[in-house]
Amino acid sequence: MANPADRRIVVDEVGLRYAKIGPVRLRTIHQPLFAVRDASISLCGVRAYLRATSDGAMVAPTEFFASVAPTDRQSTYGLLARLHMENRLNAGVDDPRELDCWIGIDNGAGIDAADDQIDICAEIAGDDVERTVCELMNCDALTGMEINRLADRAHAHGMRVCIDALGSANEAARDVGADIVKMRGSTFRNLARVRKAADLIAIFIEGWRNRDVSVLVEGIETRSHLVTALDAGATHVQGFLLGTPKLAGTIIDDQMRGVIDLLYGDGDLARLAT
Repeated sequence: MANPADRRIVVDEVGLRYAKIGPVRLRTIHQPLFAVRDASISLCGVRAYLRATSDGAMVAPTEFFASVAPTDRQSTYGLLARLHMENRLNAGVDDPRELDCWIGIDNGAGIDAADDQIDICAEIAGDDVERTVCELMNCDALTGMEINRLADRAHAHGMRVCIDALGSANEAARDVGADIVKMRGSTFRNLARVRKAADLIAIFIEGWRNRDVSVLVEGIETRSHLVTALDAGATHVQGFLLGTPKLAGTIIDDQMRGVIDLLYGDGDLARLAT
């Protein structure tokens, strides 16, 4: 793997940043997130993903991280976190600092490494720390005590915490006071296609909102999905209908126009399901 001197953030010819680590180029991919307010939605943040290439060929993120020496993983994560946050400023909106930046915290290298990732995010976020959401990944692989530990660390820095509220993380979410819980897209769509099962979505969301916890519904792919999520009381929504993941700096303006047309084009949000 490359030595530390060959790890840097580079600005390309159109002003977008990418990380260069040896022969690998890392670019951030952002997918817009929307907050629900008064039966309409508005852009509220971007969720960060990773695209790695080497000699023009795609490299799977898992393959890339497997190639990074254990001693270099945290410095690599720090580079990526800085890249994510800097590229948020290329989101194509008037005041990008008003957008939350969602960054995944991975525990694949162990709980101590995840602790370090949270510290790195807080340091890089600086004054924007309150606009940073730490999304705890792979919670099913963690004990409740470990989830508590990571959430407490993020909260101590002033960042918010999002976890998957289904599976083994469910009880832990109640204990740690998660700020946001998410319903996975596959779960949401399976429930949404059956009317009686769809009622469970509203029950799920109401339970969390009664605890002052926001609820993100993923997997919004059709107008019917959007109406179901809004009717159920979701506070945040995300999905391909609203915006697909694209390279940072290229996604927001055009997709926002599409969302505005989607919501108001026929003058009535309730008619979206028809």
